Amino acid sequence: MNDSLLSKLLDQPHETRSFECKRGDSWQALRSKIARTALAMSNTRDGGTIVIGVEEVEIDFEVTGLTEPQAASFKADDVIAFINKYADPSIDCTVSKQIFTGKVLVVIEVREFRDIPVLCKKNDSKDLVEGSLYTRSFSRIESHPIRSQTEMRDLIDLAVEKALRAFTRTASSAGIPLQQVASAEPNEVRRTQLLADTSSLYGGQPLLLTDIRIDNRYTRQISQERLSEIVRKCSVSSYGWYYPAVFEDDILNGDGHVQHISRLKSAPSWRFVVDGHFICIENVQSQHFQPESPWQAAGRLATHEALEGFTPSGHIWFIQLIIRVTLFFEFAARYSTELRVMSEMLATVKLINIKDVVLTSESPARLMRHLYRAIEDCRYEVRQSTQSLAANPREHAWIALQDLLPHFQMNHASRDVVEKVQRESLGRL
Repeated sequence: MNDSLLSKLLDQPHETRSFECKRGDSWQALRSKIARTALAMSNTRDGGTIVIGVEEVEIDFEVTGLTEPQAASFKADDVIAFINKYADPSIDCTVSKQIFTGKVLVVIEVREFRDIPVLCKKNDSKDLVEGSLYTRSFSRIESHPIRSQTEMRDLIDLAVEKALRAFTRTASSAGIPLQQVASAEPNEVRRTQLLADTSSLYGGQPLLLTDIRIDNRYTRQISQERLSEIVRKCSVSSYGWYYPAVFEDDILNGDGHVQHISRLKSAPSWRFVVDGHFICIENVQSQHFQPESPWQAAGRLATHEALEGFTPSGHIWFIQLIIRVTLFFEFAARYSTELRVMSEMLATVKLINIKDVVLTSESPARLMRHLYRAIEDCRYEVRQSTQSLAANPREHAWIALQDLLPHFQMNHASRDVVEKVQRESLGRL
């Protein structure tokens, strides 16, 4: 694993199903726990990575590293042999030592099982129990024996997918023709369709496109009759901004979905599909913006060397962006709670049509102290368990904003400012 990938892992706010860190210690002291985690990750889609020499501190990681004797105790052949002494069938993993920020770390990369799930084949202290089928939890991130039908279904689905791929390869090699099955409608197609449906309303404006996709391997389709009810129950509002807007007379039933196409440029439009995919489009253009005046007339741009001679194509108020992104994650939290399933959710935040749009830290009705010019459209995407999204939506909003704001050449957003806006505008939703 290179430094860039390792850095991305450690940039996450906490451990995940595919990433676990362990404090610096010797192989002898940690080996049973490492073997248990490796068995669990091998039964998890895409496997995972274990990093030894890192401690989780609240919402951050501290790289403490390993001492020279501790690092020397991790011999790759011994580590792999010990893990596979308890794995049936054997696990495919690699062990490497890396220097990161001047500290020695051990990195164990575990691949998902090859053909069938991996059982623990013998006991070892309290960490490994013969016959257990370990996996990584969807709720509290840990390695444990499968406890729920959701976790079992996830593992069965993964095994079935592998068996089907193996059958397809065998059939193809034998010259047996197989009928092609149309794939499910991609997320991007649905986003494009909604953008097309709203083009006459929002055309050319800077837009915030947000969507939530439930991993429907873990949940049944939602009945069309319930779709409007779920949106209404989960809707969030602040200072006249709604996510999403719910007006019964304007909700239309389509083929396998319901949708609301706004009549106002300032209100969001959305579509909700029976497979759990929710998409929303909002115009984030400040209602005070005018292309020529008062920008140049007031001489505001002349005081900003980076923007001298530049006419912005639009304007987004910084506080408004914080509120709208936070409303989205608050809605995602309510939505995940309403479904009452342990699943994974893919949450996407995308800003489009923002090239040469200016982000300002104050209302345009006042003198603008800071202006930030967007250089390109941007996108943030996170896959998390429903429990994680429900537990701390404002933390997820902050992480998303950290990713989006540098596209406006704004690299110093203060967490205190964001939390203050969230607290004062949204209170305790």
